[in-house]
Amino acid sequence: MNIRYCVQKLTFTRKHLLYFSYKKTGMLLQRLGGRDKSFHFAAPYLCIMKKRMLPVVIAIAVMACNNNDHNTHGSNTTAQTPVDSLKKEIDDIHIVGMSKMARLNQWQQRTQQFIDSLSNLPGQVKDAARALRSQADTLLSELNYADYAMNTWMPEFYSHTDTLSDKPEQLLEYLKNEKDKASKITDAILEGIKKAEQLLQEK
Repeated sequence: MNIRYCVQKLTFTRKHLLYFSYKKTGMLLQRLGGRDKSFHFAAPYLCIMKKRMLPVVIAIAVMACNNNDHNTHGSNTTAQTPVDSLKKEIDDIHIVGMSKMARLNQWQQRTQQFIDSLSNLPGQVKDAARALRSQADTLLSELNYADYAMNTWMPEFYSHTDTLSDKPEQLLEYLKNEKDKASKITDAILEGIKKAEQLLQEK
């Protein structure tokens, strides 16, 4: 059994589920009328979700490890194909992007809060901060795009993993295009976080 693969799969699965629990908690906070004021109310809810998800995470990881173990034994007689290699490359790129999604969402919230604070400045001060407001607006658009792109591409790709399985040449071309998409999305996530850190951590 490939231990490194199992650990990576467990971490990846946990981050997927934790990310969606944060999303769900965020929706709860919005319904309650504000993230900051309602955090202490929502925190126990998030903890309960994390505890309930732990058995699910472990079960999925074990299944993935068993499946990988089976595939590893099979690979002794079957060489990895170009299709297999491309799929693994896409998975690796996707894991990097997904591991930063919670951080991306935090910067989305902080950027929006920063924009709101600029909007509440007195008239003359607000005019002086116009350039800064423009930077913040652009940053928020980029963060929102990265979030939207990942959450749109991910279910579309992973729900069609058997696309063109009977047409190897077209499948290779399809996977190359998907790898390019995954790379651009992950780059957008990493670049958005970097820009947010540069703009907001200095303020």
